[in-house]
Amino acid sequence: MLDCKATDFPSPTAPALPGPQDTSADDHAKYRSIVGALLFLSVLTRPDIAEVVARLCRYMHAPTSGHLKDA
Repeated sequence: MLDCKATDFPSPTAPALPGPQDTSADDHAKYRSIVGALLFLSVLTRPDIAEVVARLCRYMHAPTSGHLKDA
């Protein structure tokens, strides 16, 4: 581990704050689809994004437009 190189963590600097509840059912489906694809990637090929994807999963039941933008 002495020769390892550090990498930047792919996380937003601030968590998404609850914004206006202007998302439609189509936006909810789009959010679930995006987060599902990110879960697939984080498990199989990109473990470095697992923590960020886990944070996005917390808002699966009621994502806002800010959460969709972050995803």
